[in-house]
Order: sequence, then C-alpha cells, then structure tokens
Amino acid sequence: MPKIIDRRQRRREVRDCLASAQVPPRPFFALYLGLVTVIDLLSVAVQLLGGDTPLLEDLPSLFAVVLSNLLVQLLLVGTLLYALTVWRGQRAEYGTLFDGFAFAGRCVAVILMQLVLVGAGLTLMLLPGAYFFYVYRFALFELCEDPGISALEAMRRSRFHVMGYKRQLFALDLSFLPWILLSRLPALYQDLVYVLPAYAQVYGLNWNLSLPAIPLSPLAQTAVFDLFYLVVALLYLPVYTAAQASYFDTAKETNAIPQLPSKPEE
Repeated sequence: MPKIIDRRQRRREVRDCLASAQVPPRPFFALYLGLVTVIDLLSVAVQLLGGDTPLLEDLPSLFAVVLSNLLVQLLLVGTLLYALTVWRGQRAEYGTLFDGFAFAGRCVAVILMQLVLVGAGLTLMLLPGAYFFYVYRFALFELCEDPGISALEAMRRSRFHVMGYKRQLFALDLSFLPWILLSRLPALYQDLVYVLPAYAQVYGLNWNLSLPAIPLSPLAQTAVFDLFYLVVALLYLPVYTAAQASYFDTAKETNAIPQLPSKPEE
C-alpha cells in the first residue's frame, strides 16, 4: 500500500543524510554542473563553426548537439546513483558520477522512450504528457537499482512503483519549482528573445513581443547563463535529487512488482 510522505519531514531527513555524506554533495554536484557547462560550451562552439547553416543540414553541429545531450543525461544518471547511495547511508565516491556510462545503452533507451511518450502526450494534450512524465518518473532509478534489466523492464517497474505517488511527486516538484524557474531565468529570456521568434518566423506566426537583445556573443551567453545556473542549482539540486531518491525507495518498499508469468516447461 502506498504511504503518505510528510514532505517537510522527508526534506529534513534528506538534508541530514547529505550533511553526513562522506563525499559532500555540493562539491559532487559542482563537478557534475561544471562538466555539463564544459559540454554545453563545446557544443555551442561546434555549432558556431557551422555559421548560418540549418542544424539538420550541418552534420558536425547535429552530431555535437546529440552527443552533448547524451553525455549530460548519462552524467545525470550518476547524480541519481549518488543520491540513492547517500540516502541509504552508504559511501559514494566522485567516480559515481560516471557509473551510468557502464549501462549507457539501456539509459539512452529509457530516455528516448520517455521523450517519445511524453512528447506524444504533449502533442495531443498537456495532461497525457504530464501523466506519462510521472508514470515513468522512476525508470532511470530502476536502472540504477538493477542495471542488468532491460529498458522496457525499467519502464514497467516504474509504472507499478509510482502508483499512489504521482501526486506526491508532483507536490515535491512544485515545492522546488521557484528554484528551478530561478535557475533557468536567463535561458528562458534567451528563448523569448531568439528561439520563439525564430519558430514564429518559420511557421508564419506574428510575434509581437519586443525584448532587448542580449549584448553578448552566443558563446559568452552560454558561459554566463550556465554559470548562473550552476550557482543557483547548487542551492537546491542536491536536496531535490536526494528527495526523489527517497521517494523511489519508499515506493519500492510499499508497492510490489507483479511477477511476469513464467513460460511452462515443455
């Protein structure tokens, strides 16, 4: 049976666990965010070399974008492994950040399936996309727990473990939403100034919102915005990630996974 998690009490417990971690959370997450910043800068630099060539026609830029996103996602898996280990009172090393590369194929498969399902749901309507987002919220945690399972099995286990916890996860996300929005504020402004008008032009839409341009080169914008995100994220990301890990552990303890029927012996 799912249990009601006292969110405030759980956050206090999470902070206590992080405070006693042998590898402190902020240096660990600073390493993660620093690597993400370097990867992002390298990706933007490669795209700038392509000039005004559309991304889909510029193979080096397209490769850089895809590769950078995959690397960032695999590093994210490392933070989930760290959070699970610390929440369980075990020792996590800095090398834990790279442990997701050991089962990279299954991680990538899970991420792609999540993108397809959530993206399809958002295309149809907002609610189906949000529903799929929370149904498969624990899929990467499932792989962290048992790296030997397939991507489909990780998605299946998430579907059962998350039962009764979707609203609680949503409430947890809402409690961190101000921090998340603050950390992404410069990037959101960048989207309003450059990205959305470009989409509006492509689709022949009238874009009337006039905002002052950012007086920085694209590479400098990326560096400044990523640095801003790094500083703000260090204030909330360790607790947020560990809180999700704690919810996963609670869900795993209270929601049993139905066993698949075994094939009859011949």
